[in-house]
Amino acid sequence: MLDELEARYTFKIPIIGDYAVGKTSLIHKFVQKKFSKEYKPTLGADIVLKNFKIDFNDKIYEINFQFWDIAGQSKWESLRRRYLKGSSAVIIVYDVTRLPSFYNVLGRWKEEIDNHAYESEDLRELEPIPLLLIGNKIDLQDIKNVSLDKGIEMSTKINAFKFIETSAKTGDNVNEAFSILAKVLLESMIRK
Repeated sequence: MLDELEARYTFKIPIIGDYAVGKTSLIHKFVQKKFSKEYKPTLGADIVLKNFKIDFNDKIYEINFQFWDIAGQSKWESLRRRYLKGSSAVIIVYDVTRLPSFYNVLGRWKEEIDNHAYESEDLRELEPIPLLLIGNKIDLQDIKNVSLDKGIEMSTKINAFKFIETSAKTGDNVNEAFSILAKVLLESMIRK
């Protein structure tokens, strides 16, 4: 068994999407293993830290995720723009029961990333920020309005490295989503 730590990495990861799609709930489910039924909108931004070890290519790495839980309401747009700079990756979340939140992935959120997450247009082309697309609230299958196929199609349109459906309430695919993200970021660090 490998006990020796290969390296430590810290990653800044904004999580964006419309209000009430479950951004905060996803983070809390991953970090604290808890789900709250009570909806409390994020005011501005909250930073949540998660430190964990991961086995990758037979080596142990310590990962420090800095989640920037950014409010989805339009009144926080200028704040969001500043917080996107310097991102290691960005998670875009939509609610599978709310079509407008899905359409805003391309029409609003991808555009905000392209316009504000990069120091220059050259960097956007040379070093695109990895995007993870999450369709949340799959526990509400009886009122689901966005199919898995539509999510995959959107993922391709925005050049996301991965699309996954989750439920912050039940925990379905939550750990898997963040594990995939960690491995993609580790791979990019090792290649540098």
